[in-house]
Amino acid sequence: MLRDPENSYEWTQEVRAPNLQVARARCQDLASQYPLTDVAQVTQLTKTPTQQGEYKFICWLISEGDPTDANSSNS
Repeated sequence: MLRDPENSYEWTQEVRAPNLQVARARCQDLASQYPLTDVAQVTQLTKTPTQQGEYKFICWLISEGDPTDANSSNS
């Protein structure tokens, strides 16, 4: 949960999954790796599955501060 939505950073990450439900779970797992990060939404990028039966999805994430900045968690 974000403490300061005014100081937020939005970013995306691509994941592969067989369906939207699994993609949402993978996005949640990704968000849990970064402090103060939530999943805003998940959208399907491709309509044709790979040979493994997976589609590309985009995780739309929002973090308090830049999650790639090592100093952002020192607040």
